[in-house]
Amino acid sequence: MVMRVIYLPEPFFSPVTPLLISEEEPTTIYLDEKLQPVKCYSRDWFPVECPKSLDFQEGEYYVVGGASAEVLASYLNLPFVDEKRVKMQEEYDSRDSLSLVKCLKLAAGKPEEEPLIKNTILAILPGSIVKKKTWGVAYVARIDGDEPEVKAEIHFDQNFRTVEERISELDEIYKFEYWWQPPWEYIFAYGKNFRRLVEIISERPVEKIPPEILRKHVHLSVEDIIRDLYLSIRRSSAESVSRRSLKKAVIYIDDNLVKPSKTYTAVLVTKNQQRKIFARWYFDEKLNLRGFDNVPPEAVTGIDAEIAVGRVPRETQASLSEAHSSFLVKKAIYSPVRIIDYLAIKVHRWYEVALI
Repeated sequence: MVMRVIYLPEPFFSPVTPLLISEEEPTTIYLDEKLQPVKCYSRDWFPVECPKSLDFQEGEYYVVGGASAEVLASYLNLPFVDEKRVKMQEEYDSRDSLSLVKCLKLAAGKPEEEPLIKNTILAILPGSIVKKKTWGVAYVARIDGDEPEVKAEIHFDQNFRTVEERISELDEIYKFEYWWQPPWEYIFAYGKNFRRLVEIISERPVEKIPPEILRKHVHLSVEDIIRDLYLSIRRSSAESVSRRSLKKAVIYIDDNLVKPSKTYTAVLVTKNQQRKIFARWYFDEKLNLRGFDNVPPEAVTGIDAEIAVGRVPRETQASLSEAHSSFLVKKAIYSPVRIIDYLAIKVHRWYEVALI
């Protein structure tokens, strides 16, 4: 059977378009918001005639990407595979769209383990601390033996746009659109708000940089800071962080984040092999139920966690600040899926790894 992949990149700086990549012609199809063909190309990237319509119930379809793609897979009731599992295959080539299909087959044939780039450190600091003129600087180091060596230095602004970069012998970073997407083994960031922001976008646990390390290295090099971070990893007796398991989680969202409103929406996210939007509950300003999609709250039991996004007048196990929630909304508007559904899935993915 011919394998077909719907690839939806994560939204960040601009609108993202779903691509349908197939082993048969046309191999690449650009889709519109209704997932119908817009432009079609052959294996050699020549324009070809598009099929009149697509039926995602016929054939072997998979959805690949991040949170946005997982929402789309929920809408279509199709299997979802995280792009990290696909792109971390050795054979993946970002310049060849068909390698996405090839590497999906390889990933699907292996145990579903979270990919990790072993012996790597990502350290993120405000530019002022390392005497740089940019808002932030990210350093990626590879540990060779007992000595970490800085392989990448990325300067970025307050919107995380790269201003300048120097990269050497770090092929993994080119497999992804952004430097925070590869699954670096250890991630450190300075400051509570900065840490949380990096945790949200990277979907990896982010450790704080011990203040004594920065005080010690006020007049020393970045290499010395990275070396001390590595030594702190070696000294740590803590076990590696494992993901929380959330079979059912309710994400309460302040509707005012999306449009002027005093109401709230709760999204029930279930997870077995993948996350699915199972129900939506609509509340007034006093959190009185005024409507629902699929099933009402009283029909649901066994909820593992409740998480608040923005200002929600309810006690929950975790919450995202209004600032962090607004940051996510600005990214969600670039996705073809519903904003509240994107927020729900993205927050569920974050909470499973968050150091709270």
